[in-house]
Amino acid sequence: MNRNIIILICIVVTSIGIYLGVSYYESKNMKDIRPAMDLVANEPFPNVQLEAENNKVIDFNSLGKRKKVIFIISTRCQICNEKKEYFDKFAAYLQKQGIDPIVIYQDRKKISFKRYKNMKGQYRLLNDKFRLTNITPTMLLLDDNNKIVEIEIGIDENRKLIEKITNFEW
Repeated sequence: MNRNIIILICIVVTSIGIYLGVSYYESKNMKDIRPAMDLVANEPFPNVQLEAENNKVIDFNSLGKRKKVIFIISTRCQICNEKKEYFDKFAAYLQKQGIDPIVIYQDRKKISFKRYKNMKGQYRLLNDKFRLTNITPTMLLLDDNNKIVEIEIGIDENRKLIEKITNFEW
């Protein structure tokens, strides 16, 4: 009897270990196979559907005709996670300058978005059939007509763009 219980416990522990190992591997190493949507400077930003924090679905173009800075990030992006404490501070600064800050999360699973730091008034990509870019973090500057003025990829380039368009200090 005791031997059967020990064998059963070993089977359960082994099964849990395998499940956790596979889950960890998938979250860290599986490639995102969704095709990337090209973002082209001097072209309009695509009218993608976004989901607000309250689960309301909106079209990007319904956000109005104001200048926007879009951060494209992912919870799997190490740099994004290291720098996420700056987003709120920078978003507040942009709003004072009359520029709408928008964060689009590239996560495949909604649960990973909920685990990420939700930023007040921000949006996330709803359509899980495509990505906006292969590389995160990416920052886009849009004019009043939602036309892409500039695309910067990576934290150093983003910082240079921020310094170029504002006098923001980290």
